[in-house]
Amino acid sequence: MLLSNFNAFTFPLEKNRGFTLLELLVVIAIVGILAAVGIPAYSGYVSDARDKEAQNSLQSIAMMQKGFYTENFYYYSTSTDTDQSSIINTNLFGSASGPLPTTGGFYNFWIKNSSSGAQALTFEAVAQSKNDTTKTFTINEKMVKTKTRSGESAIASGW
Repeated sequence: MLLSNFNAFTFPLEKNRGFTLLELLVVIAIVGILAAVGIPAYSGYVSDARDKEAQNSLQSIAMMQKGFYTENFYYYSTSTDTDQSSIINTNLFGSASGPLPTTGGFYNFWIKNSSSGAQALTFEAVAQSKNDTTKTFTINEKMVKTKTRSGESAIASGW
């Protein structure tokens, strides 16, 4: 009489497979906390990397200026307050695809004649952030590096 205890309409109990609503909410909360901490930290790292790229480009400009001065007895200069990256690449580095980004860059570059004469006896190379025009890095013929930001005094001891 084993068959009499068997019901065709009942199934053996299986453990439910899946997640409860509470488990899903806990996972979403953990992911949200990690995102809240991670995204600002990542943004800071990206900003620092862009700053370092601009600083390296300014150091390249300063080194090329030393060579330009040796050959010409004055420093190369450009117009100011607008991006002169492609002109600097062509005239100072001798290449249209020089080290300065000409499209998609995050900084505007120019070289300012900081002397009183028509030919630059001193210069100041400037990298100005495109997103925050109050943030600038400069380097001069004496390799003095300065960082300036709105609301802060200029830091002349380096970047």
